[in-house]
Amino acid sequence: MTSLAIPATEYVSCALCGHDDATLLHQGRDYVYGYPGEFPVVRCNHCGLTYLNPRPTQAAMPRYYPANYEPYRPAPTHWLPRLHQTLRYRNRCRVVTRLRAGGTLLDVGCSTGIFLAEMRRHSDWEVWGVEPNAEAAAYARDALHLTVTTGALADAHFPDAHFDVVTMFDVLEHVHAPRETLREIRRILRPGGYLICSVPNLDSLDAQLFGAYWIGYDVPRHLYTYSKRTLVAMLQAEELRPQKLFSFYGRYTAFALSLRILLKAQGRFNALWQRMLFFPLWRWWLLPYFYGVDQIGKGVIITAYARKDE
Repeated sequence: MTSLAIPATEYVSCALCGHDDATLLHQGRDYVYGYPGEFPVVRCNHCGLTYLNPRPTQAAMPRYYPANYEPYRPAPTHWLPRLHQTLRYRNRCRVVTRLRAGGTLLDVGCSTGIFLAEMRRHSDWEVWGVEPNAEAAAYARDALHLTVTTGALADAHFPDAHFDVVTMFDVLEHVHAPRETLREIRRILRPGGYLICSVPNLDSLDAQLFGAYWIGYDVPRHLYTYSKRTLVAMLQAEELRPQKLFSFYGRYTAFALSLRILLKAQGRFNALWQRMLFFPLWRWWLLPYFYGVDQIGKGVIITAYARKDE
């Protein structure tokens, strides 16, 4: 475990309804990278939104994202991880192209830009990205030759009604001000444009099975945890109209990470478990099970199509 001192924290009201009346669910800890501290995970007694309170301040948050944070890694070189990643991002591309044949697209929290590079293969799409991590954004620009702005979405100062589609894959749970972020997305979307937003699903079977050890909490990097109901309410609060909610990725890797957290907490995790859990073929053998879980709306990640009215 790292010896990093606990940075500054802040108390907040509910970001969805504004009330300051919540029930403690559990004391969250950083089970992934081992940063010190406990962060209460609470649920609003008025709207049901689950969030950290108190939480690290925005200035303190970069300290919880180490250099080896998984989304910041470059594209893998071994053929099997590379195949898995290619299929993963092509699935994301299909989620976009089912809505529109082409247009302008912004990926918020684009990390190293691998999804944007895959979208660029579709010649009818022009792509941009925004990424707060300077190293990840630099990789996207220098290695993949993408147009990526370093910083928060508001720092990019895009024109009004500029994009046909905005994507946020596994991002909304990280931002300190989700309603303000969604408001900015609505401003830069063209009338009739879409936000495609994915977040960990508090209604998932994994969340029910693993409880406080579920990877979807990922304390303290995940400031919010959304159920389908609170995600819909958050989108509607900023006049983005949810059209469809579905699950299409996450699956085995998230399950294995949650199980690893649980085993570590119980003192049972060892090198044999590591080899067993992350044996590459498990994800393929168990694909029918996780596909079925997705189909009943209990997948670990929930994705929403949300439309800006014309």
